[in-house]
Amino acid sequence: MKKLLLYLTVMFSLTLGACKSNVVEVANLDGFVFEDESITPAFPGGGYPRFETLDTDTLLYFNNGRVYKSHDHAESWTYNSITENASFLAVSSTGKTHELWLENWQGFVMDDGTVMVSYRARTKEYKSGEFYTSIRVMTSNDGAETFKNEVIVAENTTNGFHGYWEPFMIQPDKNTLLLFYSDDLNVNSVGPQQNIVYHKYNIEDGTWSDAFVAIDGVKRNSRDGMPVITKLTDGGYAMVIETQDYHNRFHNFTFGQSVFVISLSLSKDGETWSQPVPVVAPLDIRGKNRCAAPFVTTLADGRIIISYMTEDGFLGNRVSDEVLNCVYGAVISSKPITTDTKIQSTKGGPAKGFAPLPDIFTEPFNGYMVWNTVYCDGQYVYFAGSAGANDGAFDTSVRVRRANVSAISYPNSGGIK
Repeated sequence: MKKLLLYLTVMFSLTLGACKSNVVEVANLDGFVFEDESITPAFPGGGYPRFETLDTDTLLYFNNGRVYKSHDHAESWTYNSITENASFLAVSSTGKTHELWLENWQGFVMDDGTVMVSYRARTKEYKSGEFYTSIRVMTSNDGAETFKNEVIVAENTTNGFHGYWEPFMIQPDKNTLLLFYSDDLNVNSVGPQQNIVYHKYNIEDGTWSDAFVAIDGVKRNSRDGMPVITKLTDGGYAMVIETQDYHNRFHNFTFGQSVFVISLSLSKDGETWSQPVPVVAPLDIRGKNRCAAPFVTTLADGRIIISYMTEDGFLGNRVSDEVLNCVYGAVISSKPITTDTKIQSTKGGPAKGFAPLPDIFTEPFNGYMVWNTVYCDGQYVYFAGSAGANDGAFDTSVRVRRANVSAISYPNSGGIK
């Protein structure tokens, strides 16, 4: 209801000419059948929820050092630990021992069925002094039952809370994985800028390359972070990231105050990326609200859905932790996205060619939802996010809802992997 009221308010303002942002389109949900929210399971701990498909009958869900399995499309789950063979201590080059936090678990199923999981390991409860940061991976060859062979892909130390964050993997060909993450340590800048970088993994010989810059946030004067990538139906890729294109400066002739907006970049090969274009921003770009923590998935007909957290539409009592004043947001493209699509920049709200989805979840008063995700396996689209109450009324959990999209036909013979 709150998004509907917000939508009507914006449309009324547009009619009066009081708002000069993009016209808010109506989402085309032909083929969608939203399941009742009562199927929603709750998982303890919150954090970043991440889905993958192991096979046609097994949905995987990674969160807080666990992998969950469902054989009935997210109605029931079993789980096991990922961390049994992970290290919780690291000794830096200075000889200092760091107790580690393991976070941002991102699973990936390779073409041959091998399951890899990437994550960040960094100094636990850091306050000052030396800070240890790393990106690591582990592998499962038994269907995500056990994960072994922890490998450190990148690590470093610094004096200050700067490091490597939010890994995400893709497989562009049968012998190559690309592991992306955000880096605000090796940016050659004293400001808040952040780059999106990646390493290549040679599957045949098991070696990792040095880091390459995929998106240069320093040149863009932006803190570009939280990369998430989906394969498009033309074989290329789309990446969504948090960006600061409207943070206290003019961008596309619009001055903004929003700390974060969601931008989209395209690539034919997964390595060379287009200039990011802001596609989702707060409805009032000057109102200091954010759109952050994005995720993206591709539907069978080539359209994409982008999920994110936003203060737009939050109705509860605001608290000092601004993250806990966010709710679930999602937009869908009106047409298939390909690597040749001309993306238009937003000046508030969804960009032209994108429309907001209706309320996916019914948040209680003071309810928040952060670290969102959306995932399509061909039959269903799964929506999820870490939920809780900013007044402490109930514990943080992960809420999941699904929509049946099996009525959407495949334009080509390819899948959505």
